[in-house]
Amino acid sequence: MIVKKLGMVSGCGFPGAGYNERKVAEGVARLMAMENVDSAMRHKVELLHEAGFDCAGEIEKYLKERSRTYG
Repeated sequence: MIVKKLGMVSGCGFPGAGYNERKVAEGVARLMAMENVDSAMRHKVELLHEAGFDCAGEIEKYLKERSRTYG
């Protein structure tokens, strides 16, 4: 197993969300944890992944709304 921990980001986006979603869509990865993310969002992402959906947009939106350094 390989775990990729994505570092802090400032500026205009959250590239880790797209990176992870591409790997999940390729079937070579799964989301192991979402630290400091409420349980409703984690559950939503898990359900969308099970249905085969890319969650990058949802994850980025969530992070942008809660980020202290975004923008």
